Amino acid sequence: MNKKMDAYKVLIPSLLVTLVGLVLSLLQIGMKFQAGAGDMVSLNALFVSIVAVAVTSFIFAAVRYNAATGLVLGIVTLHDQVLTLAIVAILSMILPQANIMPIMVIFSVAFTFAQSLPVIREIRDLRHSNSIRDMSNEMVVDKAVKSTDGLRIASTVLAGLFIIAGLFSGNIKFVYALSPLVVGLLVSLYSARTLTSKLWLDYSPRMNKRK
Repeated sequence: MNKKMDAYKVLIPSLLVTLVGLVLSLLQIGMKFQAGAGDMVSLNALFVSIVAVAVTSFIFAAVRYNAATGLVLGIVTLHDQVLTLAIVAILSMILPQANIMPIMVIFSVAFTFAQSLPVIREIRDLRHSNSIRDMSNEMVVDKAVKSTDGLRIASTVLAGLFIIAGLFSGNIKFVYALSPLVVGLLVSLYSARTLTSKLWLDYSPRMNKRK
């Protein structure tokens, strides 16, 4: 029960931010676009795409690893996409978005994979190479997160440098257009550090016991 509550506690801040973004958007205070850009954006299509990306992530990890891992990656992907969109909606009050905002949000799934997959792989490797007596599941996830910190930070810095290069190569509107990628990068770093391991700890041992 405590393991599950840990995962839910991690989701609480994300849910609160998402709620704020939703309320601001409904009140037409958030989700602002540059002149004429909003007419070319279909939020309904974006929501469908986000679900499709999450389902695709689940299928990929389920086929590559197992159903439990697929569920973990699917939830993390959905979390990152929705939270990124919510933060973008809030930031758009000062950084009005371009018509490519939906594409940028969807593309940020690359950061989720770059950040969370190393954690998942390390957890699986540690679990397979150590008995439960030698290393508990809690010890496995703690070590996996810490041992992948360097790799994930390095990938974040590298991606950040590319984004910064893009910022310096365009005008102010281009800066606004790239803001969803910056948000997605930071969100993926946050979830890989806090959410991915908690979800694995909750779902993987339980689902594997049913086999």
